[in-house]
Amino acid sequence: MKPIIIILAYSRPISLKRLLGSIELAEYPEGVELIISLEGEASGLVREIANNFVSAKVAVSVMQRPYRLGLRKHVIACGDMALEHGSVIILEDDLVVDKYFYQYALAALNYYDGGSLVAGIALYSLEYNEYAGQSFRPMLNGYATYPMQVPCSWGQCWSAKQWAKFKAWYATADTQIVNETKGLPEVVKCWPESSWKKYYAAYMVRHELFFINPYQAYTTNCSDPGGTHIPRGSNIHQVNMASQERLSPEFEFCPIDEFQVAYDAFFEPCGDMVYRLIGLDRQEVDIDTLGIKPESALLKEYILTSRRVLKAINGYPRSFRPIEYNLNYVLSDEELAVLSLALRADCLTQKRAGNSFDDYSYYSGVDLKSTSVLTAIFRAFPRLLFEKLKYIILK
Repeated sequence: MKPIIIILAYSRPISLKRLLGSIELAEYPEGVELIISLEGEASGLVREIANNFVSAKVAVSVMQRPYRLGLRKHVIACGDMALEHGSVIILEDDLVVDKYFYQYALAALNYYDGGSLVAGIALYSLEYNEYAGQSFRPMLNGYATYPMQVPCSWGQCWSAKQWAKFKAWYATADTQIVNETKGLPEVVKCWPESSWKKYYAAYMVRHELFFINPYQAYTTNCSDPGGTHIPRGSNIHQVNMASQERLSPEFEFCPIDEFQVAYDAFFEPCGDMVYRLIGLDRQEVDIDTLGIKPESALLKEYILTSRRVLKAINGYPRSFRPIEYNLNYVLSDEELAVLSLALRADCLTQKRAGNSFDDYSYYSGVDLKSTSVLTAIFRAFPRLLFEKLKYIILK
């Protein structure tokens, strides 16, 4: 199947122009179609850029929505086009694509379309855990991809089969169903109703489904000012991109039934390797290395956690990256342990084993207690405080 490419555009002409420039530099098989979906009330300059875009590589058409849909309904409407065309690649206007993004998407869709546990394909490679406010490093598994129970909104693909399953559930879903979803991060439940992603996240958790993530990013997110959910803009979602002069990559995809490396809805490791190292079945133990899961998500007999415990069965360091690699080293001195395997009843759920400096130093790779960092924070504090107050007042 050759997925159609759909770009969502509304009010960011510079972003759209930049994305279209990267689209034109990419490589495609013959017969690829690109649709620029203009939101109702799209700005005049955005409409002008879309209507004037001519490509030597893909067939371009512009779809003008008759009225303002809002981000969630706009994404859903574009996703529905998978049912007509067989598959779609959806790109918001503030993304940039890799030269080989289409080759990756085409290969991944063909490989995973029959997988009953696959809810979609990500083009973006996660490097930041937005739920914990910390960096994220997935363990390498020897393949080009790994499964994760977090939907992607910064470059994603759906086959008609994958989208049809979601739409069947979405037809009966509402805010109450999302809020009652056990195992869904509380921060996701608090996202605004303009977010399609929180509905997709609830759908994935309820049906125990996974998005397929690439280790190598095929999109990056510029988060330009003017967006629905990050109106002031940010560069925190920019990820490492590959050289655009490299040779065409070969894709060896992780089999969906091979869960040696996988991650749950909280970015916690949930692959078979984790349970093998701690000697328990996945039905027996909750994984909570970040210490951010609510008590409603901690229901099993045992817990692997960074929270303090009354008595640990085993203790582990937090020295190696990624976090699950530390499970190879059981500590004889419980006082040195940051991660503990314990009975759930022995967990002090509100108390962390480390402190915030230790946490952020580990996940960021920056020594936050160093003189240079503390000096920079001290010097920047007045300006940051002023900017925050100004934003609150103007808001």
